[in-house]
Amino acid sequence: MTAPAGSGSTLTLHSSWRIVIGGYVGPVVLLAVVVFASAQRGIGPVAIVVGAVALALLAILLLDVPVATRFDDRGVERRMPLRRQRIAWADVRQFTRTPGRFLSTARWSSDSTARMNRGGLVAVIGRRRYLLVDQAESRAEFDRLQELLERIAPELVDAALMPPADAPPTHLYRRKRWRTD
Repeated sequence: MTAPAGSGSTLTLHSSWRIVIGGYVGPVVLLAVVVFASAQRGIGPVAIVVGAVALALLAILLLDVPVATRFDDRGVERRMPLRRQRIAWADVRQFTRTPGRFLSTARWSSDSTARMNRGGLVAVIGRRRYLLVDQAESRAEFDRLQELLERIAPELVDAALMPPADAPPTHLYRRKRWRTD
């Protein structure tokens, strides 16, 4: 069982419900269309290609897009629906952020503090980037992460990654056991 977000030396950040649920809608709808069309007209080359693309998207979502990420003394653990991936602190070269939502009004704001670091955390390992969460964490969660990093991997501490002040906690719409209060 994963420790709650408020427990001592661990921190759990959650991906948004938009990616957890919404990401699966597209591939499932494509598969439903393929099944329906194949039942009506038989399986053709277009149905096979569309079905293969839908299955590939679904596999990527289930195997490589995290629903939550836990940071602890041993490293980072990405939790996907069908697997878990442990990343040791020694392997992480740096943390960066995703660009954030493309259609967000904050992205086009003239206020630089409204634009800053709206995206989720990414771990850079070698030349590869691993998505940890798809949304920015709250300042309190960021401070807890920085405290953990200062103790375990001080070379990864980067105040330039600070999320916006109005970012809600990632556990906001989760079960009570994930809430820090």
